Amino acid sequence: MPPRVFGDSFLVLGDTTAAYDLRTGKRKWARKEISGPADTTTVSGNTLFLPGGDYDGTVVGYDIRTGKETWRTRLGGKMTGEVRVAAVDDKRIYVVAVLTDDDIGKRLNAIAAVDIRTREILWQEQRDEGTQDDIALTVGDGHLIYVHGAIDEDVKNLTVRDALTGEQRWNRRIADDEVQPAVFGGMVFVGGDGLLRAVDLKTGRDTWQLSPNGRRGFHRPTVLRGVLYVMDYDCGVWALQPESGKKIWMSEDLGSREFGEWMVRTDDSLYIASYFEQGGIYALSAKDGSYRWNYNDGVEDDAEWQVTAAGNRLLVSHADHLYTLPAV
Repeated sequence: MPPRVFGDSFLVLGDTTAAYDLRTGKRKWARKEISGPADTTTVSGNTLFLPGGDYDGTVVGYDIRTGKETWRTRLGGKMTGEVRVAAVDDKRIYVVAVLTDDDIGKRLNAIAAVDIRTREILWQEQRDEGTQDDIALTVGDGHLIYVHGAIDEDVKNLTVRDALTGEQRWNRRIADDEVQPAVFGGMVFVGGDGLLRAVDLKTGRDTWQLSPNGRRGFHRPTVLRGVLYVMDYDCGVWALQPESGKKIWMSEDLGSREFGEWMVRTDDSLYIASYFEQGGIYALSAKDGSYRWNYNDGVEDDAEWQVTAAGNRLLVSHADHLYTLPAV
């Protein structure tokens, strides 16, 4: 996950989770082995929520200003195994928990919402046997939205639940790839090997569809400053109007360079972080998608690049290295 900016500091997860001064880069605090490769910067208020280290259904909260533990709960019931904090809002955390079962051959899991104030489970929904517990989930507009499927099936489903009650609003087959959905303006945007779709959050019906026109489908979409951005599987970058899907521009200036999904934007530029060491950070013009520049540190490490905007600078992480770049 990209560094997370809060106030005059930023937070980085890894083998050592740490907070740094945004101006000087000086480390403010650090804690070892509280986060794993699958964890994300699920922050609500001043608290970072992460799974406990004992794989026993525990979720722990840490004050992002000090690194000290300030919150803890254990889910209980059958949710006493591995747990992942999948999303968070200002009132609830949402977890995917592997369920313990007498039949060791089964791998069952459930989605649950936990009230941050009371630390009690508000609702939980056991999912069908054989469904993946590593699902692409997001929360927005009072709903929980996730793309998921069976372990042995290629076709995925898009499911929307009420975030407060857990009630399923709708479910439909949507894609053949597990791509993180984005939420904006009452719509869900989801890519995959086929179409890029905008789906009405209330009804589950397509608002519009976009074909890749012979290209190989779409990665994770994101909305920045009111514009929908997405990369296709052939390193093309698309800028679209979220309401209609109308193309603002489509750039092939990256050519065959290594692509990524994490994007940030300033007034003039769109920045893309590469998956692979050969790539780095790319800057495109926000006006027309033309190529501007590329940064690579030359470090031979296959760790994914990450980027976050922080005022007139970019925070960049690659492997164990942190950098600041001018946002130009």
